[in-house]
Amino acid sequence: MGFVFVLLISSVGTVLSILSMNKIPDVPVKVSGSGVPLKAVFKDDNFMRFVLFTFYWNMAVTFSSAFYHYHLLKNLNVSYTYIAYMMILNNFVAMLAYRVLGKISDNVGHKTIAEFGIVLASLVSGMWLFMNGGTYRTLMFADAVISSVAWSAINLSLAILPMEVAFESDPIFFGLNASFASVGSLAGSFLGGIVAKLLSDIYVNVSGFEIYGLQILFLMAGFFRFSAIFLLRKVKVRQYIPFRAFMLSTLFVTLRRPVYRLMDVYLILKRSGERVRKTAGRLKKRKGDSDEQGKGQS
Repeated sequence: MGFVFVLLISSVGTVLSILSMNKIPDVPVKVSGSGVPLKAVFKDDNFMRFVLFTFYWNMAVTFSSAFYHYHLLKNLNVSYTYIAYMMILNNFVAMLAYRVLGKISDNVGHKTIAEFGIVLASLVSGMWLFMNGGTYRTLMFADAVISSVAWSAINLSLAILPMEVAFESDPIFFGLNASFASVGSLAGSFLGGIVAKLLSDIYVNVSGFEIYGLQILFLMAGFFRFSAIFLLRKVKVRQYIPFRAFMLSTLFVTLRRPVYRLMDVYLILKRSGERVRKTAGRLKKRKGDSDEQGKGQS
C-alpha cells in the first residue's frame, strides 16, 4: 500500500508540473534554412571526438547505475527511510552546487568542470567497494554529498559543451550526440547486466568485513568513468583551464586561507579565466597582424 501511495503522489506531481509548464511562454523557433547536412557533421573531427566521449561516458555510467540501490536493499537491507533521507540531502546539496559551479564554469570553462565532476563520480563509484553493513551509514552520507556535487558539475557542463564544440548551432548536432548517448546507455546497461550476473554469487568475508560481487562491479565502473577523461581531453574548446591547474589553484587557496575565506577560490579562478581570455585575444590579434603582413607582401 505504501508504494501505491508514493506512486500516487508522484503522479499528482507530474500532472502539476505539466500544468505549470503550459503557463511558461515558449521561445520563438528560428528558421535556419536547409540546415547542416549530416555528412558535414561526420566530417567535423572535433565534434565527432565529443560524440565518441558521449557514447563512452554514457556506457560507463549505465554499466553500474542500476545496481547501487539494489545492493543497498538486497544485500545490506537498508531501510527505505534512510535511503529517502540521503536522497533529500543529495537534492539539497545539488541545488547549492549548481549555483556555485555555474558561476565558476563561466570563468574556467565547462570542459574543466566536466573533468572535475567525472573525477568525483569515479571516486564515488570506487568508494562503494567498501559499502557494507557496518559502513553504509557513513558512506551513504558521503555519497549523497560528493555525488551531488559531481553530477551537478557533469550535468551542467555536458549540457553546454555540445553548443561550444559544434561549429554551428544546428539541431542535427544535438540529435546526433543524443543518439550516440542513447546507444551508449543501452550498451552499458546490457554489458553491466551480464557482468552483474557473473559476479552475483561472489561473497567474501574478511574478519567481519563483507564484500559482495556487485561491489567489484562498482569498482570496475569507477575505472571506466575515470578513463572517459582521456577522450574528453582530446576535444578542443574555446575556453579551458587544465584540470590539474584548476585543482592546484583550489587547494592552494583553500589550504592557505581560513575556511571562511573559501570564496577566494572563486575569485582566483575568475582571474585565471580572465587571463586565458586575454591570452587567446592576443594570439588572435597576432595571427590577424601576420595574415595582413602576408597579404601585403604578396
